[in-house]
Amino acid sequence: MSVHKTFAVANAEYIKSFNQRNFQELPLPATSHRMLVSTLLSIWGYEGEAHVIRNAGGKASDALRSLIISQHLFETWEIAIFHYTGCGMLRFTDDGFQAQLKEKYLEHVKDIEVIDFLAFSDVDADVKKDVGFLKKRPLLADNSKITGWVYEVETGKVHQVD
Repeated sequence: MSVHKTFAVANAEYIKSFNQRNFQELPLPATSHRMLVSTLLSIWGYEGEAHVIRNAGGKASDALRSLIISQHLFETWEIAIFHYTGCGMLRFTDDGFQAQLKEKYLEHVKDIEVIDFLAFSDVDADVKKDVGFLKKRPLLADNSKITGWVYEVETGKVHQVD
């Protein structure tokens, strides 16, 4: 059975004990981890059973190298992309952030201009974009199961978006 098919059941158990707090304005920088996948989905029975790759915004393009290694060396054939509501990547634009960096690092303007910081404004749409990106990568295994999910920090719920 695909692991992603267990997510809804495990998440329903998590929600029963979810301590609802005010997540409307999560602080930046983060004061703690926003999402503990192992807790909200119960995806492993022991440490190391799942390969969790974390990066700013949960971006698939940043994780591609690690995913290829994980699949071909460790045989992890199922990929679940997770983003979450309240993510810091929703709070800025690439242009705005580049302008901020340019003011601070005048001597590195050219370096800053070539970086795509991958900010986004719609969590569900960005998950779909990342799933589509991975499905088109030729070095990922043909038998990969790739799904996309959003964790709602306000409720503790997850929903599939692909």
